[in-house]
Amino acid sequence: MKILVTGHSGYIGSKLFEALKDKGHEVYGVDIKQGTTIANTFFRGIDVVFHLAAQTDVQYSRKQPLYDAMNNIVTTIEVINKYPDARIIYAASAASLEPNSPYGLSKKVCEEYIDLLHANNTQLRIPNPWGDGGHGVVDYFLTQDTLMVNGDGLQTRTIVHVNDIVRAFVMALDWENGKYSLGGDDKFNLSVKEIAERISKKTGAKVEYNKAFNPKKQGEVYAAIIPNTTPNWKPEIELC
Repeated sequence: MKILVTGHSGYIGSKLFEALKDKGHEVYGVDIKQGTTIANTFFRGIDVVFHLAAQTDVQYSRKQPLYDAMNNIVTTIEVINKYPDARIIYAASAASLEPNSPYGLSKKVCEEYIDLLHANNTQLRIPNPWGDGGHGVVDYFLTQDTLMVNGDGLQTRTIVHVNDIVRAFVMALDWENGKYSLGGDDKFNLSVKEIAERISKKTGAKVEYNKAFNPKKQGEVYAAIIPNTTPNWKPEIELC
C-alpha cells in the first residue's frame, strides 16, 4: 500500500516508518522536525495515513495551550481534509480518558473530529511507552545508579514497550475500523515503586524514597491504566 506517516521522525513514528517499509509498503513521511507539515505537503494516491504527529508534553500544554491545539487539533483536521479517501489510523492517548490538561483534551477532541468527519478510521489508544530511546520514567531509571521514588510511589501506568506498540500499529492495517486500547494484563500495570524495584533487581541500582516530596503535577492522571481491547495483539516484552 501507499502509506503516509505523520510524525515519522518521532519516537514511535520513526520505528513505525521503518517497520512499514520492511513489510514492502511504499511509505512517505511528514514531520515538523524535518521542516515538513501536513499544511505544506501533499501526496497523491495515499491508501492509509498513520497520524502520529502531535504535541505530547502535558506540562507544556498547560503553558502553551494554543500551541498544543494548533499541533494536535488543527493538524488532525488538516489530515482529514487533505486525505478524505484514505484510511486514517490515529495514535490516540490514554490521557484522553480523563482529560485534566489541554493535551488530554486536545487528543479527545481529535478523536471526536475524526469520528465526525472521517468514517474510515481506526484509533489506537497508546499507554506509556518505554524502551529503545524512550524518555519516560522507565528509561530514566534504567540509566541511573540510584532510583529516587518520590511520594508514595503509587502513581500507576500501563507501560508497553515501543516495539510492541509499533507491532500493534502494523497489525492494525488488517483490523476492522474502530477504537482499540493497547494495554495488557496486570504485568503491564505498574506503579513507580514497582518499576524501581524491578529495575533495581536487574541493574543493582539502589532504591531510595523521598516521601516528603509530592511528585504529582497539575493535569496529570494519578492512575492511567488501560486494557487490551485489540482482536489479536498483546504486549510481549515485560519490564525486567
